[in-house]
Amino acid sequence: MPHCEIHTFDQNRHVCPNNICVFHQITFGNGTHPNNSKSWTTILEELGHTQRKIDVLKIDIEGGEYSFFPFL
Repeated sequence: MPHCEIHTFDQNRHVCPNNICVFHQITFGNGTHPNNSKSWTTILEELGHTQRKIDVLKIDIEGGEYSFFPFL
């Protein structure tokens, strides 16, 4: 993993092991729904990842995956 950058996202607080990942406490959405959510585009922009290739993306958002896929 020394060449990997791992980001985890959840509504609930989580602590990543030191030097393993970066945790972001957010709610995925379109930026306005649900309230205080962030869109996939906004997250990529905030991380400075708009021109980066994502090799692995794991999503588990309790059935919300299907409504999230069009944003990818």
